[in-house]
Amino acid sequence: KRNLAEKERQLEIQKIKVDSEIKVLRSQMNPHFIFNSLNTIEAYIVEKRDDEASAFLQKFSKLIRSVLENSQEEFISLAEELKVLTWYINLEQIRSNHKWDFSIFVNENINSNLIKIPPLILQPFVENAIIHGIKNKIEGRGVINNSIQKNQDEILEIGIDDNGIGRNESTIRGNKKPFKKKSLGIKFT
Repeated sequence: KRNLAEKERQLEIQKIKVDSEIKVLRSQMNPHFIFNSLNTIEAYIVEKRDDEASAFLQKFSKLIRSVLENSQEEFISLAEELKVLTWYINLEQIRSNHKWDFSIFVNENINSNLIKIPPLILQPFVENAIIHGIKNKIEGRGVINNSIQKNQDEILEIGIDDNGIGRNESTIRGNKKPFKKKSLGIKFT
């Protein structure tokens, strides 16, 4: 009985530890995105583009606030996740001078207010599509399409497609050395 009680206590401690680690990871966004967003705001200010700086800062603050609030939750509605994802994508579009388009398609048989998913589960994949797909695209306009549907077994399927150049070519064009930074967002997801 003592061994069983001790094992249960250890499992409970481990669960608390894992839950804490997950909350910390959920509250993190790519530091490069945050740094680059702040640089964009600074550039607008230096260039005396006050209205654009203000609009960007408002969107950025909404995104950061939502990320922090949602990180406290184990699950949020798909609708909330898509709202936060849209804010993130809009900021990335502004930073890239609107050189690419995006769409989010949710199948009509899905009530995005009722479906619950972990927060920030989609953002790392969209970020990869931007960084390794369309950021260094030279020819044509970039496109990212997000689709959400249920398969025949009623399992949610989320697709993120881009018409970009891909990870290997992106690494060659972007920094001329192999991609070594591990994506914590993808690892966590």
